[in-house]
Formats: sequence, C-alpha cells, structure tokens
Amino acid sequence: MSNVFRRYHTPTGNEYYNVSIEIEVALVPFLMNEKNVPKRHRLTYASKIIANLHRMQDFITDAKTIYPTTEELVKEKKMAFQNAINSCERVFQGLQRMVFIITSIDVDKLDRVGQLLLKESALLRDCRSKVKLQQQKK
Repeated sequence: MSNVFRRYHTPTGNEYYNVSIEIEVALVPFLMNEKNVPKRHRLTYASKIIANLHRMQDFITDAKTIYPTTEELVKEKKMAFQNAINSCERVFQGLQRMVFIITSIDVDKLDRVGQLLLKESALLRDCRSKVKLQQQKK
C-alpha cells in the first residue's frame, strides 16, 4: 500500500493503456449481452464498436513503441496518438448512434463507460501534447 494521499496521485505513463483495458472490460460484456443489445443489432453496431476499441488499443501500442529521436519519429508518435484519439471518438459516436437506434438500451448502464471514454480521450490528448524530441541513448 502506498503512503501517498490519493489527492497527490498523478497518472502513470501507462494509465491511458490501463483505461482502454477498463473500457474493454466494461463494454464488451455489455454489448454481447442479449438483454442489452439484441442479436440482430450486434453485427451492425456492437462489432464495429469493439473493432474501433481494438483499433484504439493498437494505436496506443504503436505510440508506446516509438522512441522519438528524430522529428519524423515525433510526428509519427503524435500521429499514432491522434489516431487513438480518433478511434476513441468513433467508439463514443458508435455508442451514441446505437443508443438512438435501439431504444430498449438502458443508458444508465453506460455511464461508467462514457466517463472512461472521456478520461481516455483527455489522457491521450495530454500524452500527444507532451511528445517531444528525445536525446538518443549512447
């Protein structure tokens, strides 16, 4: 257990990846539950939302593997973060579209997912803004 007060905790370098996993853990069982999303809508909505979620995680992994020692690598890392942000927004938009079309969905069950998506987007934007040229290791 840490001896640091919760108010002094700062996000770790990988928190954006951990939040994306939390989103997946909360969202996939919701989307695959017959009571929440009927089978006839899963291919149209749920599979695309899950695909965008996995794409976001792929872009996050790509960004984490880039060590920006040149201006080109800085641009590439920023672009990977931007693509992850775009995928996060697509997940959010897909959920909104699904809620408008399938009126039987209980929106209250998606509150936590919505909060996590907003947190993820903010974390990714923050990481994108902090990307800068690094000195090459000797």
